[in-house]
Amino acid sequence: MDNKIDETLCPLCREENGCMAHSDESCWCNDVTVPQELIDLVPEAQQRKACICRFCIEKFNANRVAFTAKIRNESGDVASLRKIDITQVQS
Repeated sequence: MDNKIDETLCPLCREENGCMAHSDESCWCNDVTVPQELIDLVPEAQQRKACICRFCIEKFNANRVAFTAKIRNESGDVASLRKIDITQVQS
């Protein structure tokens, strides 16, 4: 089993994270603060090994309760994070 972490994918939604930290260009992730609460949702073995994408950061910041509930209830089906409708979730 290959446990290699793909640094180009968000560890939460598994979509491309758009990180350019290993390039000559400045990356968007250098200009945002990622809440520790969001980092804590990433499995420990993957924390700080691949950037969380802008989409997940924005969804989390818009409604932390809904995003956290979705992560915890998906049982590994994190691809559905892209379908979170924070306007339909009651806190």
